Amino acid sequence: MGHATTLTDEPVLERQDGNSAAIGLGCSHRLTQCRSLVQQRKIVGDSLGFHLCPAPTFDILLDLYLAALERRPTYVWQSCVAANIPVSSAHRKISVLIAKGLVERAGTMPDKRLVSIQLSAHGIAMLDKLMDRLVQA
Repeated sequence: MGHATTLTDEPVLERQDGNSAAIGLGCSHRLTQCRSLVQQRKIVGDSLGFHLCPAPTFDILLDLYLAALERRPTYVWQSCVAANIPVSSAHRKISVLIAKGLVERAGTMPDKRLVSIQLSAHGIAMLDKLMDRLVQA
């Protein structure tokens, strides 16, 4: 993933599939907020146990959003780690997110064990709004 700018100098996320998604100006507050949420989720899971406070779909979305903001590729196995769930569960959660138009597979890999995924433009827009609201709260 790389980045470019639009005619209005708005940062644009160049995704692995060659499509672009605007990530908006001033995304540093979103990055900070997302990192904070990821850290909070880990603290809660470590303290209370991930089995008592599961939110694997949200954890996957946070991981993919963080990856988009950091402009790095993400694979299904990374989502398993982020969500503290086995691969089979991650595939089911990701399939639901794909069906809802929030996530998409990024190209085909010869090795089916290494599946690249990313947020769709719609997924990025939804998480942008969430991070903005959380910053304002």
